[in-house]
Amino acid sequence: MNTTQPDPVRLEIFKNLYQFIAEQMGIVLQNTATSVNIKERLDFSCAIFDSSGLLVANAPHIPVHLGSMSESVRSLINDQGDTLKPGNVYLSNNPYNGGTHLPDVTAITPVFLDSDHISSPPLPLPLSHSPLLCRFSWTPS
Repeated sequence: MNTTQPDPVRLEIFKNLYQFIAEQMGIVLQNTATSVNIKERLDFSCAIFDSSGLLVANAPHIPVHLGSMSESVRSLINDQGDTLKPGNVYLSNNPYNGGTHLPDVTAITPVFLDSDHISSPPLPLPLSHSPLLCRFSWTPS
């Protein structure tokens, strides 16, 4: 087996796995939302990023958010670094750190896969931690 080239079958399997996870994140967000913007207009995006903030997979929701989502992940990694904890959800709407406008909120959940920190859901990513990310528009009632 050639180790310099990725196995195309495994690559396709994991691509579809990660995209499915991002799609399921969106379905859960839509089903639990009370906001019309999320529930009916589907004004949200969900994606998976690697530990350096690069996009791994995204769901085909509203792709306009994807351009700045990686910057939100990078800002969180730069600001929080080693203090990121399994099970925590980090919220951001700062336009200077990858936000778009104030009603948009970005929720980032790091998933740890090393032997010391394994959080739910365990994903077979070859990374120390991988942020799961959803961005949605929220207007306080």
